[in-house]
Amino acid sequence: MHKALSNSDIAPCLTAIMPVYNEASTIAEVIRSEQTASVTLLQRRIRLGYTRAARIMDELEGLGIVGPSKGAEPRDILIRDFPFDLWFMTSN
Repeated sequence: MHKALSNSDIAPCLTAIMPVYNEASTIAEVIRSEQTASVTLLQRRIRLGYTRAARIMDELEGLGIVGPSKGAEPRDILIRDFPFDLWFMTSN
């Protein structure tokens, strides 16, 4: 049988997860408000490094949320109402 988890068991997990969840939520808000997406936009607005921002853009492209890179131009948003909560839960 499994022991029921108490709040003290769950708290460390939530503490570890919340920064990542908040980042996913912030990414969603930036993309929705700007109506475009780019590595540079994520770097500036969320203060991410290039590697992390580029990896996130690759993930979003792979999911069909944003279009392919167009050089220096921002990417097109293909899905406007994507459930970023689900993306967060599957990508981590």
